[in-house]
Amino acid sequence: MRWWLIVLTVALHACGDQDRGAFSDQSAASAQSASQPAADRPLIDEREYSNRGDAALPDASEAAAVTHRQIELDGRTLRYTATTGHLTAAVDSGKRASMFYVAYTVDDRARSKRPVTFLFNGGPVTASVWLHLGSWGPKRIAAEARGTNALRPTLIDSDDSLLDQSDLVFVDAVGTGYSQAIAPSVNRDFWGVDQDAAAFHGFILHYIEVNRREASPIYLYGESYGGIRAAVLANLLATSGATLGGVVLNSPILNFNTACDLGAPDCTGFIPSYAAVSTHHRVSNKPDAMPAADYARQAGRFAVDIYRPALLDYLRRGAAPSAVLLADLAGYTGIAPAEWARHLNMTPDLYVTRVRPGYVIDINDGRNSAPAGSDWQDPYRDALEAGIHALLPDFLGYRARSAYSMGAGDAWTWEHDGLPLPDAIPDLASALAQSPGMQVVALNGYHDLNCPFLQTELELERVGYAHRVRSHTFAGGHMTYLTEASRQPMRQALRDLYRQAGDRS
Repeated sequence: MRWWLIVLTVALHACGDQDRGAFSDQSAASAQSASQPAADRPLIDEREYSNRGDAALPDASEAAAVTHRQIELDGRTLRYTATTGHLTAAVDSGKRASMFYVAYTVDDRARSKRPVTFLFNGGPVTASVWLHLGSWGPKRIAAEARGTNALRPTLIDSDDSLLDQSDLVFVDAVGTGYSQAIAPSVNRDFWGVDQDAAAFHGFILHYIEVNRREASPIYLYGESYGGIRAAVLANLLATSGATLGGVVLNSPILNFNTACDLGAPDCTGFIPSYAAVSTHHRVSNKPDAMPAADYARQAGRFAVDIYRPALLDYLRRGAAPSAVLLADLAGYTGIAPAEWARHLNMTPDLYVTRVRPGYVIDINDGRNSAPAGSDWQDPYRDALEAGIHALLPDFLGYRARSAYSMGAGDAWTWEHDGLPLPDAIPDLASALAQSPGMQVVALNGYHDLNCPFLQTELELERVGYAHRVRSHTFAGGHMTYLTEASRQPMRQALRDLYRQAGDRS
């Protein structure tokens, strides 16, 4: 998830009666119609996969495992088919990749107008297991994002899945999961802003063709760097004449040129997130009667109206910040005025060392902390990796010889549209211009110190089309859906997106 670490380096994953393991009887039951039973079709994949930059498959295979399941959503039983395997993505350059996906499609419903949503994480070379087992699929890990001891890595039926609104297709980028280039191409050929988007574009067009979904509105759901991928991809799809219903940006990075942790000269977008995290750790001056969300919003207004003009004056002319400004910053963050005087343009890496001395603060979710020097690790990665290695054979019927790749770390080509680092706002604006029915929804977490909510809002102001672009912020971090209390309001915002698209059709 720490896409920016990569930038600094550059400039600088038999039979239908398997043991179901941790899966519940409800979800493991075959979703068969009494009059038309459907048989599961498992798949044993003997291929060797690699996430190395120079790796390639000798040829393409589009074999897939198929299972039939059911889930209870809002008191209704939905029967669905899960398809797990590969489709070949061909790009204009002639390069090809075998992209791994898991598709959940509802049975017994007309497909002509049913939406299909393609979901992917960021990294930029990170597998989509975070969204697959964390967000809105029919299975997810049960976890509370606050603290490392609260993790309950059991896979449960997701009673708030979005499967009642849209078919869901989780896609892994080349070099992650079981996605890999096809010779003579190699994985590294797809590791760049434009190259990566072209691969996803080729995959989606092929998926639509193979599954006869030409009349289905397409939705894209990207997280973190997946925000840039979604915006660039939306523009490619719109140019191809695809019917775009919407784009969901979950904790996105949209413009690397304004990211202050990458050297951009303005950290305004981080100030309200600092205030939210400091409030959680009880070091801010938030009044007891004021809701934490309101306090963060107040800090956002302060950041834009007061802090930013003073910061720009300081950066351009060396003008000393006023004592009042420094006191306000100290009040919002609990960090002494003297520290702010020395580091007025405070980056998140510096903030986490100052807000709670002697502790490590999680950049992805600032509510998580551990004593400095302790063996603190991401509380979800191991659970997600174990979860996907169980889900694939036990629930989806797909068994592979190779381990599922959580990510890859070779060099990435960042140039896009004439800039050395990508700015995807023009792509998003172009997609909106070409697709009158398309909507954009941004979902952020107040406690995300990786992709802060205010920075998302500031970037989206540049898009225009204000009536078609909406932002929502919830308690939580970068993977906002891992905060249980935020799942229902997030789901409602997403249901509204699909409903509004249906109203327009």
